[in-house]
Amino acid sequence: MSHLCTLRHPTAIPAYVGGGTYDPYAAAHTRLRLALSGLTVRLGCSDPAADHTGLIADLRCQLAECRRRLAEDEAIHAALRPIAPEAVEELELYQAHLTGDFEALEALMSGVEAGGDLRPLYLAFTRFVAACFAHMAHEELETLPILHGLFTDAKLMAITAPMRRAA
Repeated sequence: MSHLCTLRHPTAIPAYVGGGTYDPYAAAHTRLRLALSGLTVRLGCSDPAADHTGLIADLRCQLAECRRRLAEDEAIHAALRPIAPEAVEELELYQAHLTGDFEALEALMSGVEAGGDLRPLYLAFTRFVAACFAHMAHEELETLPILHGLFTDAKLMAITAPMRRAA
């Protein structure tokens, strides 16, 4: 099966929503949803007796990408903080929850590598993916309209330039 880490999964995705308004989340979130969904299916369909070395490597790669994306969001948070602090507080609550999951997933992956059961990792990863999807939906449905109300497309593109360079 092909490598599903978003770092190696190019996808042509428009950066604009209806009416030509710039959407800093569209491409990254689409790639993340694709990769996380694929890994969820792979985990769920894995033979418990199989060698999971490649799958665990792909999971670690994807989790590193998720961490990178969360760190990149700081540019948006910094721009919003002085104008809409309540929006940033809510985003950071989502991020704190997700950040706590990384260590738990790492421990479970190490357990699988040591011969442990794959199912607890699968269940924890599905919860993590659900939280990621909820966070991304919040950014798109709640945060993006705030961004569009406060910033022009040109300003928003300038704020998120580091995110686009890293993608």
